[in-house]
Amino acid sequence: MNRDKIFDLWLVRVLLYGVPFGVFMGVFTTDRGHVASGWVSSIVAGVLFGLVMGSAHRRQQLAREQRTAGLTTQNRTLAVRASRCGPIPGDPATRAAAAALTRDLLEQITSQRGKNLAVFGAFILLALVQALTSSPWFWLGVLVFAAAVVVQLREPRKLHRRLAQLHNAA
Repeated sequence: MNRDKIFDLWLVRVLLYGVPFGVFMGVFTTDRGHVASGWVSSIVAGVLFGLVMGSAHRRQQLAREQRTAGLTTQNRTLAVRASRCGPIPGDPATRAAAAALTRDLLEQITSQRGKNLAVFGAFILLALVQALTSSPWFWLGVLVFAAAVVVQLREPRKLHRRLAQLHNAA
């Protein structure tokens, strides 16, 4: 893939992550008395969020392409899917790529687990305070961040089981 195409895709990812986030921030955080400043800060937040998430997604995609190099497009798709769920691939190279992807994801989740739990816990507390003092809509935030905590706690076990399945199929 040439460098210009990679940059174009990265820019699209930045926009795909940043625009919805900026709109969400503008709709839910803009004060009626300060609409212009609220939207300006939402646009800045959207750009920053898009840059961070677009870059992270690009790094993940490059790692995924590296792990599945040498596979056909169909086997690459099978390996990516099999790394999380679905049928175990019969082809040993595809199965090995799926296992490598699963190990990468498990490593990433394990290394970030403590930080993620602390951040989600802090956001639960903030949303809880806001729900009790300002608007009942913040209960939705409490539920979302509580769900994120549950996923953080359950995902490593799920990935360990999947890795065992991929290795035992050989």
